[in-house]
Amino acid sequence: MGIFDRLGNSLKAGVNKIIDANEDTAALIDQAIRDKDASLNEAKSKSAVVFGNVKRLEREMNSAKEDMTNWESKIKLAIEKGNDELASKAIAKQKECEATSVSLSKSYNSAKITADSLKKSLVDLEDDLKDLRGKRDGLIARLKTAEAAQEVNAITANIKTKGNSIDLDRLERKIEEKECLAEGLGELKVDSLEDEFEALEKTSVSDDLAAYKAKYAKQ
Repeated sequence: MGIFDRLGNSLKAGVNKIIDANEDTAALIDQAIRDKDASLNEAKSKSAVVFGNVKRLEREMNSAKEDMTNWESKIKLAIEKGNDELASKAIAKQKECEATSVSLSKSYNSAKITADSLKKSLVDLEDDLKDLRGKRDGLIARLKTAEAAQEVNAITANIKTKGNSIDLDRLERKIEEKECLAEGLGELKVDSLEDEFEALEKTSVSDDLAAYKAKYAKQ
């Protein structure tokens, strides 16, 4: 039964080791499935010997019981014919078959218990392997999601570190300083001769207001 215990424990513990591995997850799971499948086939092959032995013991046991029945008939026939000597010999043979039948029955029952236990273990292992195959894509998807989240969190943490952080207040003060400097330089601008003549040509707001008042006074 050692192979079943090792295989069962391996199937149940294998997933956690795969999740923690620093390798190609899909390849690891596929390899684990192949390994478990090979071990299961080996277990089936060795179990077949036990199952075959059970069948052989069953046939021999049934054959011994048939021999007992046949010798019983011969005992009856010998007695009916009045041949006590032959009947005694038949009784001795019948007792031999009975002893053989009892011994084979014990061996058969013991082997049958072992075979039934092996069958259950094989079914459980096949279910575990089937479960691992069924969870393969889901496990890979979960791991990929976890890896992506880990990478994003690492990037976010790196951005928030002091070396990569942006001092917005300091940046805003710099921009304000540049804006004030630009305004100050504008105040230092000296009008050229062309600018002065252009100012003379412009109509002031007060001149426009006076013109409108004179227009409405005539109406």
